[in-house]
Amino acid sequence: MNGRDARMNIRIEDIFEGRLVEEVLDLDEARIESFRPRLDQLPPVTVFVTEDGLVLADGFHRVAAAQREGRAIVDAIVRAGSASEAIEYASLVDEDEIGTPDRVLRAVP
Repeated sequence: MNGRDARMNIRIEDIFEGRLVEEVLDLDEARIESFRPRLDQLPPVTVFVTEDGLVLADGFHRVAAAQREGRAIVDAIVRAGSASEAIEYASLVDEDEIGTPDRVLRAVP
């Protein structure tokens, strides 16, 4: 984390406006299920606060697992920035996970 980041709990509905993340994106079912029993041991997701609202840049499978577990909040690193910065961040964090920037694009309201 840098000096501009904050770690906090974020309401999942504030990120996806009440929708299930799985309704917005095509995610790996096995990965979601593998995260469910160990959510509290996983790193926080990364959310950007943009002019247009919250943008999830990293942690789509973790959010889906949290939703399946009935959780309303998720542990997050929160950064100020733009949607394009969120997309750039996603491409750097998950270089070997094909499609991550595309997920961010489709998830941006």
